[in-house]
Amino acid sequence: MHSVFGRPLLGFWVLLVVLFLTRLTARGDILEYSKGHSDIRTEFAGGRIDLKWGFDAGAVLGGNTLTSSIQLDPSNVVARVSDAAIFSTSSSIYFLGNTPGANIWILPFNNDPDLPFLGTNSESLFGFNPPFTSNSLQLVGFSGPGNFALWQTGPFGEANVFLRTNDGLSNLDIINPIVGSHAHYNWGFTAEGVYDLTILATASRGGVDFSDTDTFRFVVGSSTAVPEPGSLALLSIVGAGAFLLANRNRILVRTIDQA
Repeated sequence: MHSVFGRPLLGFWVLLVVLFLTRLTARGDILEYSKGHSDIRTEFAGGRIDLKWGFDAGAVLGGNTLTSSIQLDPSNVVARVSDAAIFSTSSSIYFLGNTPGANIWILPFNNDPDLPFLGTNSESLFGFNPPFTSNSLQLVGFSGPGNFALWQTGPFGEANVFLRTNDGLSNLDIINPIVGSHAHYNWGFTAEGVYDLTILATASRGGVDFSDTDTFRFVVGSSTAVPEPGSLALLSIVGAGAFLLANRNRILVRTIDQA
């Protein structure tokens, strides 16, 4: 008579793999946002503001086209800035600090059906009594293989720059949208790789300041998103368990064949 689980150690690994897979599912899938309209939204509910990644119907998440609007926590999304966003430049752009002649990647101010169409949105702050009198989005943290900048193009082609990293971060790296507004920008990156933009949202109402901080991840070019250290550890354990399970199955098959 043969045990279904084989040796006690293998039974332990079966349980461990199941537990860790359950935990990974509970953490939520990380979805790649590749096309369509979305906003970095400042939401107000339950007496607090909360930064969300809001997607409209038609946006593509995880390879699937949405049929209705949804909002997700920024930790569950990476925005893909594909090579469809490449621009070639013959000179350095002062607020990007790019190398002349090198490619840059830009998610444009106007909608391109092959790219994310990304804006900001504070419509959730409108209509309260007392009203919200101000709101802002400040870039307070940054990591990436190149530089990042956010700007709008004026009527004569001039650049109105709001955020830039090639001169370091300061309290000047801030957007001050009109309360209840929705706006679009150019999002520029100077190298392939993974960029993390940490944004502080602040809003004032009735003499009280509300705030929330969150990190938005962009993957530029053909690079892949880098899992967090905790995820790598979990995947290593799951991989080890899967290896032992595969070997257990081979041993079990041989034992049955020889019985």
